Amino acid sequence: GLAPFLVEEIFAIIRRLNLDEGLSILVAEQNAVTALRYVHTAYIIENGTVGLSGPADELARRDDVKEFYFGLTGDGGRYRDWTSPPRSWLSTVDQF
Repeated sequence: GLAPFLVEEIFAIIRRLNLDEGLSILVAEQNAVTALRYVHTAYIIENGTVGLSGPADELARRDDVKEFYFGLTGDGGRYRDWTSPPRSWLSTVDQF
């Protein structure tokens, strides 16, 4: 519920703490576009289960992540009416 400029400022502060002080920080963020821009490693959680995980830059380049979280389609279009993540994610769930 924070203003977008405040979210960007908070993420910049978190990044600076990580780089300057070597702190590891766990951030739970619904805005995937912002989160993947600032973090090193990401876990995409759907319905309480880790559906995807890995380096944030790799996740941000995945077509399924772009389509589901960024609203981009493979043909350059915008938004697809999805109500749940791609079924292929169910086979990649991390086991703890």
